Amino acid sequence: MKRIWKFTQAVIHHWKIFITGGVLIAGVSLWQMTGHYLPPKAGWIIGAIAIVVAFFRAWNEEYQRAESLQRSHEQETRDLPPPPPGFEELDAIPKEEPSHKLTIEAVSVRTTGMVPGNHATLTEWGEGLPTAIIAFKNKPSTVPGQQTESFYGVSANLTYVGADRTEHIDYGNWLDEYTRYVDFKPGETRTLVIATIDRESKSVVGLYNPKKNNPLRGRIRSGMTILHGPDVRMLPIPPCEVTITLVGDNITLLSEDYQLNWTADKKIEIRKIESHTSEGARVQ
Repeated sequence: MKRIWKFTQAVIHHWKIFITGGVLIAGVSLWQMTGHYLPPKAGWIIGAIAIVVAFFRAWNEEYQRAESLQRSHEQETRDLPPPPPGFEELDAIPKEEPSHKLTIEAVSVRTTGMVPGNHATLTEWGEGLPTAIIAFKNKPSTVPGQQTESFYGVSANLTYVGADRTEHIDYGNWLDEYTRYVDFKPGETRTLVIATIDRESKSVVGLYNPKKNNPLRGRIRSGMTILHGPDVRMLPIPPCEVTITLVGDNITLLSEDYQLNWTADKKIEIRKIESHTSEGARVQ
């Protein structure tokens, strides 16, 4: 039953990706935007095609994973020459498993101002809307000869837990980034929005970024504008605890807890939760 549920989740995941993007959906949207009529039957056909594609992609992922495991097993079971004398004694000595070196860490926890940037991005400006942010850096190794790993397609998962309810944001919004994914090369810093003031409702909200692909990458055209910004999510009653998890290539790169609070006059406070006293940040 558990395997059926996992497979169903994979199908739903691929179906959502297909039905909300891709060349086919872009063509349909362009057809409608140019004044053409699209009958309801066409929508059902597209939905059915998306289901078939989602089933294939979910199956193909498992098939590729099985092939990879089989190749790995075959390589491990090849005949090897007999070990040299004394090897058994050396092999009996317990060895420590090498750990994956994760070098991303928070380097700044503060509040600032935020305004719209270019092409539906958000950027820092001291006189903008009060916003709580955290800057993460892929710190280069200080050990001679040891290289720092690069991490690609990193997304931020945020869970806000308050007294009244829990709000979950699968993909947080990064400053000065269009998509919900960022890359961390050695020494690079990326800044994540934790909470801000909604310009319309004046409430404190979190930001969900639904954008997976950047239409500007590789084909910037003069006069082109992108107006689709992040979605706002109402947060629980303050104070609330925020768990931030950075994930890249199915690896958890970082997971930390923070305390988020704001007052009636919209002064936002954020601080890291740790065993010793930590200074927070506050802005009006």
